[in-house]
Amino acid sequence: YEACRVGEGWWENEREGVFGIDQFIGIPDLIGRGLGTMVIREFVREIFRKNSAVEIITDPDPKNLRAICAYEKVGFKSSSEILTPGGKALLLRLSRADLVKHRLERFNKSGGSIREINPKSKAELELVVSRMRQTLVDVLGEEKGSSLYSLEWLRDRVLWHLDAKSTTAKIFLSQDLSGHITGQAIARIELSDAGERFGYFSTLYVEPKFRRGGIANAFLIQVENWFLEMKMPKIVYNTADSNAKLIDLFLEHGYRVTITESGMVQLTKPTARSDKLRNSGN
Repeated sequence: YEACRVGEGWWENEREGVFGIDQFIGIPDLIGRGLGTMVIREFVREIFRKNSAVEIITDPDPKNLRAICAYEKVGFKSSSEILTPGGKALLLRLSRADLVKHRLERFNKSGGSIREINPKSKAELELVVSRMRQTLVDVLGEEKGSSLYSLEWLRDRVLWHLDAKSTTAKIFLSQDLSGHITGQAIARIELSDAGERFGYFSTLYVEPKFRRGGIANAFLIQVENWFLEMKMPKIVYNTADSNAKLIDLFLEHGYRVTITESGMVQLTKPTARSDKLRNSGN
């Protein structure tokens, strides 16, 4: 629910775009199994994904330490103790930026890191090529994804991104503590029909067994920070409309669907056009 519209003395000073959540586990045997955290996490994803929410608030009893802990596991932070029509409560807040930072902290704690590709490494080049093919297969299916582009074309495309005379681009790789490369992201600067430069997020891939570990989130931050450095006014990403999980991730990061056509979706996000980078957790 949008907090400022509740009425009856609740959240009268909250601005538009602040959403409130409440949840209850009514069966005693289900308490303490992590269900609360799971429910909160899904609420948060749904709100930031479907609404123009800027922040989420909740107000557990200050003595309900179990509930407070569940919220904190998702990224909520204590704001202040307040008096509500329902009695004393602890006000907890979670902004979109806080959620992104919380996910990045999880990624960093796992020992993961992101770096640029070594342009002299043939092994890394071939790995990126093979995973570009796998990205197509994941999104379009085996038959169409394998036949859409040849490996030679994909290899030339990677080399094109690495050629500073041809384009302005970055290829980022994620790796774990052992140095195993767990994913990749490719981004470049494009020109619109009107001649305006913008950031284009070309591809994003995470090895299946490493998904849901914050890697894709970390890639989005890395790419967006680079586009901010380059003073791009907006960032664009295109994918198949069947790529629901990745679309949801971009929506959670503040992207909005701007075009839906012929089975494809375009997501766009305006940038701050400032030199100040988003908090990278470093």
